[in-house]
Amino acid sequence: IFEKNFNRNSSDYLEEYSLLFMPFSVARIQKTIIDHFIANNDLLKKETLQIAIIERDLPCGALAIKSLEEIFLNLNALLEVQDKLQIPKIELSIFENEKWVLNQKLHCGYKPKNETYFGANDFDVIIDHSIFRRSQIYKEKEYSIREAIVIRSSHYYDNSIESSKKIYCANLLNYEELSIKNSDGSYSSKKVFEENINFFIKNIFRKKEFRNGQLPIISRALQQKPVIGLLPTGGGKSLTYQLPVFLQPGLCLVVDPIKSLMEDQVRVLNNNWIDCCDYINSNLKREEKQSKLIDFKFGQTQFLFVSPERFVMEDFRKIINTIDNTKYKLAFSFCIIDEVHCLSEWGHDFRSTYLMLGKNAQKFVKTRSGKVSLVGLTATASYDVLADIERELDIKHDDAANAVISIDNTIRKELFFDFIECNAKIDNHSISDREIKNKIGTVKRDKLNDYVKNSINKLKTLDDKVISNSLQQHYDEFEMESIDNIVLDKIISKESAAINEIPNSLAFDTTTSIIFCPHTQGILGVTGRVNNSINPKEVFENLAIIDTKKSYFIGNDEAGRLSEEIHEHFVNFLDGKTSYMVCTKAFGMGIDKEDVRAVYHINYSSSPESYIQEAGRAGRDKKKSLCVNLINTEEFYFLNPSYIKQFSKEARVRLRHLIEAFDGEKFTLIRNSNKETLINDIKLIVANYSDTFKIEINKKEEQLNTILTYNLDESIHDFFHKNSFKGIETELFQLERFFTRKEEIKKTVFKQITDIYNLENDREIDFYLTPDGVYQGNIWLKTEDKIKFGRIIRTNGAGVLSVDFNHILPEGSIDVKLTNHILEFIKTQWQKNSPNTTLYEYLSKPVENIINNGLSLKDFFESDSNNLNFIVPLDLIKDSLSEILIIDFNLIITPTINNVINYLETLQKQSSDFVDYLQRIEETWNLEILNSEIYFNNKRLYKELYYSNINRQDILRIIYRLYSIKFISDYTIDYNKGLVTISINKEDKNFYIDATYNHLLKYLSKEKTELKIEELSNKCIDLDVFHTIKQSVKIILDFTYSDIVGKRKKAIEDIREFITESIHQNAKTDLKFNNAKYNIHFKQLMFYYFNAKYAKSGYVEFGEDRSLIDDFKNKELNDWEVFVKYTKILNDKASFINECKMMRGSCKRIWRSLAIEDTKEEYVLKLLYAYASFGLNNPYYFQEAEKYFLEGFENLYLKNDYLYFENKLNKFLEIISESVKYENSKEYIRRIKHKLMLKISTQNVQNLIKELKDI
Repeated sequence: IFEKNFNRNSSDYLEEYSLLFMPFSVARIQKTIIDHFIANNDLLKKETLQIAIIERDLPCGALAIKSLEEIFLNLNALLEVQDKLQIPKIELSIFENEKWVLNQKLHCGYKPKNETYFGANDFDVIIDHSIFRRSQIYKEKEYSIREAIVIRSSHYYDNSIESSKKIYCANLLNYEELSIKNSDGSYSSKKVFEENINFFIKNIFRKKEFRNGQLPIISRALQQKPVIGLLPTGGGKSLTYQLPVFLQPGLCLVVDPIKSLMEDQVRVLNNNWIDCCDYINSNLKREEKQSKLIDFKFGQTQFLFVSPERFVMEDFRKIINTIDNTKYKLAFSFCIIDEVHCLSEWGHDFRSTYLMLGKNAQKFVKTRSGKVSLVGLTATASYDVLADIERELDIKHDDAANAVISIDNTIRKELFFDFIECNAKIDNHSISDREIKNKIGTVKRDKLNDYVKNSINKLKTLDDKVISNSLQQHYDEFEMESIDNIVLDKIISKESAAINEIPNSLAFDTTTSIIFCPHTQGILGVTGRVNNSINPKEVFENLAIIDTKKSYFIGNDEAGRLSEEIHEHFVNFLDGKTSYMVCTKAFGMGIDKEDVRAVYHINYSSSPESYIQEAGRAGRDKKKSLCVNLINTEEFYFLNPSYIKQFSKEARVRLRHLIEAFDGEKFTLIRNSNKETLINDIKLIVANYSDTFKIEINKKEEQLNTILTYNLDESIHDFFHKNSFKGIETELFQLERFFTRKEEIKKTVFKQITDIYNLENDREIDFYLTPDGVYQGNIWLKTEDKIKFGRIIRTNGAGVLSVDFNHILPEGSIDVKLTNHILEFIKTQWQKNSPNTTLYEYLSKPVENIINNGLSLKDFFESDSNNLNFIVPLDLIKDSLSEILIIDFNLIITPTINNVINYLETLQKQSSDFVDYLQRIEETWNLEILNSEIYFNNKRLYKELYYSNINRQDILRIIYRLYSIKFISDYTIDYNKGLVTISINKEDKNFYIDATYNHLLKYLSKEKTELKIEELSNKCIDLDVFHTIKQSVKIILDFTYSDIVGKRKKAIEDIREFITESIHQNAKTDLKFNNAKYNIHFKQLMFYYFNAKYAKSGYVEFGEDRSLIDDFKNKELNDWEVFVKYTKILNDKASFINECKMMRGSCKRIWRSLAIEDTKEEYVLKLLYAYASFGLNNPYYFQEAEKYFLEGFENLYLKNDYLYFENKLNKFLEIISESVKYENSKEYIRRIKHKLMLKISTQNVQNLIKELKDI
């Protein structure tokens, strides 16, 4: 090849050479000039700069200078006066090699000079450039070199740090504001800067113009202000941080929630010829991570993608915190939090490191002048999630309205929503939940395959008529600007044709599709590969697509065993080698693949925000696409387990048989398809059956339903919900253990070394060291699938230490390379730490197991030591209540129980709480435990052991609770050693009470916060500091479970309600798309939920402040005046029905954004919601309207006297009768008015009786 290239006649290929190599030549000259200016900045002070460029081959000098001047010109136009770059006027002299010049126009109007001119003139800068000549090979004959900068291609690769590329860092630049916010909340670009900023998007990203919403985010980021950007899926979020990073002289950290997203973003950047980017995650080996960190430390990487967990790792903190300590004086420009909704949605659930991300980023990621700008990006976030994000990113309240930049219309024109009703028509009187799951799972699997096989026909039903109909709805309801009908018809016609334009060659098995599953395994799970199932029932294996055309993805296979396989599937799908992706939601976030035609949900998402995020993977090429929910609407019934507690042992046993069965190994929950049959069964066992019963929960009496409903789809979310939030009582006992237990690390050196090996290599190899006998000291190695692959022999010194290559493995084969790698790893540790013992002796040693000098955290806190760092193991020793109960109550095997320990452990998981657990033991062994003296003497110990087992997720959650009240100021995690180091504050009790106040004030109103803190202070008057800390945490827990946990449940209910309501509103039409009405209604519900204009702070319409949330919070108007104001606004609107939908959405969003504590007693939002629901004039909404009508007026009555209540009730009816077309609702409203009056009258009588009794 080299010889062929050398002998090739250059003139024959001049056009190709010019096209290929001139861009590189231009870039090399520009880079050289900029480097020269940095090293010799006095040159920039000159008025005129004489530059000579000798072109030894291809012409490039004029193009380089001209385009460089354009860059400076456009950059200066965007900068504030003090930061504008002072660039001299450049007088350019070009010296060409004529035979390489394809066209003289490439000199951009400059007339080339000759060698005589070169010799007769002085120049400030001389550049001698050749793209083809190699350095130090050619002896130049023309032009005597006078201190010229010589640019040549290197004939060898210099990979030293000094010679590698560098990202230059400096003080951040101050940019002008590039866009303005209009009074209606929309944004407009500043015309004066449009051409200048567009120059950069065209030249860096090859885009013609910005998409809606991008520029406001970019503008605020460039001005170094915190920003939360909400853009629709496919709206170009990545560009909104990438462009600011290129326009500021610094490094950028990008925090991503999942590994696949990091890898995909780096892939996309590389595909766009941006290679100064990298990622670090657990898929990499230790040496790979170290190499990437070194590259970043020395400025070779501008974009580094990491997880939030990196910020609690000491080594990573040191690197980013000391990034300016190298001679290159590096600094950051931005910290980007991508998919920022995870900060709230995942932070409170299972990744508490997210909740400290904002603080850690601002503490460790620094610019030259101080704190870094934080940019949060997502496609969707509810108002409560936004409020959480604002708190974490330290966005001040008065700036929140400007910091959140949202593009209202989240409804994309090219997406069409569909559903598949998957009911198994189960009519069994009694059926296990496992059977229900298998039957409905099979139906879902079969109906998915039917839909997939018919997907091309489904797409064809989305014809011009369906698309035009959907576009008409879009412009009528979802766009703010009114458009002339004739113009609109043309727009719709054009857009419909474009949306309908998909390849005719598509077949069902080549239609790019994503299938989201709620689990990794099981009948609704992704793949049987997780558990090596022989006859897998999972979706991937049973999808009616051949193996070569489908992929799977799960975020964490818990073993690392499938990592390479998963990555291969991931890449194959993104590269188009496979068409179908079966995955968990971990795949969906941020994945950029344009041609996805269908997205299926085996189970609906956990919130409207999550659904829009996941469904938004479809149609990124703006072509028609389907978003399909597989929904099960069947309801089953079961007896509330808490109901059983009140009865005798004999009755409990009989009732228990109605809700569960035990087969000797595991419990199965029983459901009933017929509610009345179940009630009759209960009545045969207990007298005086009632639909409700009272029970004490957290020292409060609550009324619960006796019969509960079970729906498979809902139960899946309940499962995740219960795993994330274990209950206040459990958390308090876990906290007690965290404080009072003297934890130990019980490991051998062998266990520690093998743990480190698995962590560093992302494996889960099973190691076994033979303890005694003839084979003492042999190390057996098994794969994650428990298949032997190697043996290391003679670690006890009885012969030569080696790998046994001769041993026959019946179920596998020897992996020589891996076994040798493990042996070398173990030998290195041995020779380093204990060279004077045998390897077996070293491996058998116990690891130092005393930590914190044997002190509990309570003892440590109360000690006089100035040391504030306390160590907590991530893996705590597991408590066993079972072993104690077996001894204390002589629990022995029975005909149905062969292993008592296993049974008790299973029973503990099955029980709803501590009392339920002990009652079950009483029933099994026919004992009286709860009334025994043994129980009375050991109750506290039993209860503590029942609740106090703590996993890693629990530990990090406890740490965050203590961080919330400032008991913990910081923490770091060493994942290799499995240790957390917490830094504590040793202060008086007022310090922690004040910290609790400040934490609650982030969520609650000042009034509610002060009431809670007053309650806390009163409880703590006689308590010491330590018990005050525990009471402070309890206050935090009470709030968390009443508010944050409640909102999580509400989000799940919202998305299910949207789907089921849309199904209810579905009806046949003359359109080919069968569920066109469902699509229309679902889009309406989602639009009015996300684009709830009255829920926006600072919202102005027609010159009037129309922010319901501001009016609700500020209290400048009393509540009734607020109600009157917004009903008048609705009544004055021509599109009254649509405005009622908007009001319903606004109320929902406000409820999600405020603390539940602050909305319990309010009435204005409830009455507005009832008013808007009645306003829809559709009987479907009347029952919901009644609920809020009754709650609203009951709350109004509690705050006022009867006359005021009666007056406002009549006013409500007067307003609604004047404005609402209420021929359908009039009689309904009349009935609920009487219902309300009866309820209030009854309450009055009860209050009067109470007062008389008191007298």
